[in-house]
Amino acid sequence: MVPEHGSRGGEGAARLPSHGMPPGTCDRAAGANRAIRDLEPNDIRQLLSLQEEAYIPELLESPESFRSKMAAYPPGAQGLFQAGTLCAYVFYFPWRSGGYLPLDARSLVLPGVPDCLYIHDLAVSRGCRGLGMAKALLAKVAVTAQQMGIREYMLVAVQQSEEFWENLGFERGREFEYVEGVPATVMFKHGPSFTHASETSDPS
Repeated sequence: MVPEHGSRGGEGAARLPSHGMPPGTCDRAAGANRAIRDLEPNDIRQLLSLQEEAYIPELLESPESFRSKMAAYPPGAQGLFQAGTLCAYVFYFPWRSGGYLPLDARSLVLPGVPDCLYIHDLAVSRGCRGLGMAKALLAKVAVTAQQMGIREYMLVAVQQSEEFWENLGFERGREFEYVEGVPATVMFKHGPSFTHASETSDPS
């Protein structure tokens, strides 16, 4: 699930991070201290905050769904942080082409013999776009694919994000409703990396 506008916001002060930068802001200076690491259950509050900023209500996923994804495949839950604040994240899994992960899945069983990597969710905070954060996270996805000998990618594009993914070499597949009234497009890519991405490519 990939939005037109990355990240998801919070419910007033109740979901603001207790440290670091306010949500939706980013130090745009070159060389700013940023780090990518595995997401953990303690990050869920920030994930929920980023989620609400990025997605329409019909596409929001629960804390239980996030925990399930982290537990099923820890390397596929990656967050990009700056000063303790989550600026962007990606969820991806080894998968079998032809099927997609239902929205808000509470359990996740990975295939024994995957033939692709499935990018379920990529989001960048509104105030951090244009800094290449999506590219940095997708580079982690590409490393996993290379280590597994996988050259195929699959995702479901929502909120008119198809053009963003086409610029990264994805092709459109079938169109359907991800949930009632919400159009989506299955997209595929062949190749080891995202070579079409520019230095500052982020969802916009």
